[in-house]
Amino acid sequence: MFFFDVDEFIYVPKKSTIKSVVNSLSDYTQFTIEQMPMSNKLCLAEDRGKSYRKWGFEKLVFKDVKRGRAYRNFHYHGTIAERREPCRQLVNDTAITIDGTPYVLDTTMRDIAATIKRFELKMIGSTL
Repeated sequence: MFFFDVDEFIYVPKKSTIKSVVNSLSDYTQFTIEQMPMSNKLCLAEDRGKSYRKWGFEKLVFKDVKRGRAYRNFHYHGTIAERREPCRQLVNDTAITIDGTPYVLDTTMRDIAATIKRFELKMIGSTL
């Protein structure tokens, strides 16, 4: 059983399913899912003027690289509580360090945005 906040997304590698990943871990009594902390402020400069039309995981594409990789949980900490545009710094680079924290461009979630949006709309509908 998995419980997640609305600002977290599980990414399963291509040609895998959650079931196949969990089955591959069936010999273990527990496992961890690595958290991929994404910047809640850094966005691509190319999105200038268009970011308000994008969902958070499409525009917040810089991850904190102090941590590793694998079966990943993308976490957009501090984004759902704010009722304003999160893109406060637009970046032209694929890697940047802000206040001592290194970030790199990771478009994993952005690249599958259309699929996620279709799923969300199917599950909850288009009416707020």
